[in-house]
Amino acid sequence: TRELMDAVAPGLPRPEGLLDPHSALTLLRETLQAIARTDGSVALLTPGPGSPAFYEHSRLAEGAGLLLVQPGDVDVRDGGVVDARSGERIAVLYLRLDGELAELVDDTGTGVGTRLLDAAAAGTVVLANAPGNGVADDKAMYCHVPALIGYYLQERPLLDSVPTYRTSDVTERLSVLERIGELVTKPVDGSGGEGVLIGPVASAAAVAARRQEISAQPDAWVAQEVVPLSSLPTFAGTQLEPRHVDLRVFVYLHGTGPGECRLADVALTRVAPRGSLVVNSSRGGGAKDTWIVSDVGDTGDVNAEEGETHVRAGG
Repeated sequence: TRELMDAVAPGLPRPEGLLDPHSALTLLRETLQAIARTDGSVALLTPGPGSPAFYEHSRLAEGAGLLLVQPGDVDVRDGGVVDARSGERIAVLYLRLDGELAELVDDTGTGVGTRLLDAAAAGTVVLANAPGNGVADDKAMYCHVPALIGYYLQERPLLDSVPTYRTSDVTERLSVLERIGELVTKPVDGSGGEGVLIGPVASAAAVAARRQEISAQPDAWVAQEVVPLSSLPTFAGTQLEPRHVDLRVFVYLHGTGPGECRLADVALTRVAPRGSLVVNSSRGGGAKDTWIVSDVGDTGDVNAEEGETHVRAGG
């Protein structure tokens, strides 16, 4: 997005101290190299051109200097993972898969994922991110996030989480069923904004249908209070109009120590479609170039004690 803005609006004034988002690519490579247990290359494993995110996979691999491999390009030999095309040893696999690793097969139908899991269990390759970490992305876990932060980090979260209700709990379900028209309800395993119902703007028929869905499968849903998202002026063809936005930051962990958490000099401001509170590209949304401005230069360190970092979303 930064490159596009530079191309179409090269004369747009840039603030002092604007950080370069491309530094995130170096940070990505350094993070993956830091977790290697053996000698070898770092590779990004992609499902291939059929994946809707293949463009991103290619750009990341090229920019960070990673091998780009598809299921048919990796093999397990003598207990270690290699690039089948060159025989080069792979020490770290950055997983960017659409499905489960255990179910991954190559073009011939030969199982690849289970062999990679065996190699990881033997310590001959490191998988990033670790298989199973998706449990933290299950929406039923949202209400437990403050407690998880307190338990694992011995800290109190600086930002409050959105109040979340588990419809699997009888008491909370009864309250949710009465308030469907006031809440946001969503499937626990949904992605891309699929299945999200924003009660205050939903029709009576949609509210009634969602009430029936939750009653039939209470474990499959969660409910949240409606959050009034921020909005920013957005160019929509011929004019500027307000659109709802959210912000995604990128944090890289080298380990579990206090100095091993690095905040990249890049962020994604996502933009909702006109009249929508669902901020997701697959729902017709877009993105803005996000300016991260620092008065101490390019530190990228969330533990820096000097200076300030400010985030601004461009047009």
